[in-house]
Amino acid sequence: MLRPQTNRFRGRILLGAIFIFAILCTATRSEAVVLPVPGGVNLVGSSGIAKPDGSYTLVADTGAVPYASEKNTYSGTLISRVYTNDSDLTNPYGIGSLTFVYILSNSPTSLHDLHRLTISSFAGFQTDVNFSTSLPSGHLPTSADRNPLPGDVVGFNFPTSIPGLFVGNGPITHGETSAALVVQTDAVLWQPTLAAVINGSTTMVDSLAPLPIVPEPSTLALGGVAMAWALVAAYRRRRRSA
Repeated sequence: MLRPQTNRFRGRILLGAIFIFAILCTATRSEAVVLPVPGGVNLVGSSGIAKPDGSYTLVADTGAVPYASEKNTYSGTLISRVYTNDSDLTNPYGIGSLTFVYILSNSPTSLHDLHRLTISSFAGFQTDVNFSTSLPSGHLPTSADRNPLPGDVVGFNFPTSIPGLFVGNGPITHGETSAALVVQTDAVLWQPTLAAVINGSTTMVDSLAPLPIVPEPSTLALGGVAMAWALVAAYRRRRRSA
């Protein structure tokens, strides 16, 4: 008959194996993020960043994708680009990491201003946001934010200034184009996604965002089995030496 402490140890081994296998199945990146989850950053007065420019490698470009609100009160285009190989290391996450750039325009015929652009999904990735001074100049954002966990949505804001309350850079009015909105990440793969152009109503438009790296189910299973066998072997060695 096993002693009580041996039974307790075996129970801990089993729980440990289950816990480690669960981590293998659900693991995400755990490093600290520059743009908090949730959180925001004020971009008023920012000098921007001098990238991306010729030292980057362009890996994807949607071109100017048109959008229009359901009631046709506003319309325009969204350009989404992905860059890598930043030789000057302005991407804080390394030379192989991806930088996403978005340029939002509001048509001259639009009746409404534009106040917000959101892109998803950045869940599980670190992000650092700003605007570029190397690409053609445009309307600067007032702030950027990231939603609560899972932190999948990054947004750029262009609110109307309210005298006596806050002063921002204002909305993107008809005929205006935003500055190049930059999201530097530690992602290494990208995928098609949808962005949301917002002003009273929400209009979806094709865009680009990071692609999570998901281990193959067979890899997860083999890793879990191997870890469980290692724990069982440790238990047997402890039992023999008891």
